[in-house]
Amino acid sequence: KNKHVKYYNSEFFIACIIMALIYIHGKEIINLNINPENLYFDEKGYLRLSGFGHSILYGTKEFKFQFC
Repeated sequence: KNKHVKYYNSEFFIACIIMALIYIHGKEIINLNINPENLYFDEKGYLRLSGFGHSILYGTKEFKFQFC
């Protein structure tokens, strides 16, 4: 079986990652641990971002919270 990713599939996967980053940025979350091990496929074939153990949440008054 061919294990290479097709070009049009890679565009979709990159778009999923970008949309996830845009979403968490809108929630004022900075994920400090973005790597391939923290990406997984859901049941519909979309890439999901996980691994928020090392994230920073920016509050509205410039407070930083770190989840560990």
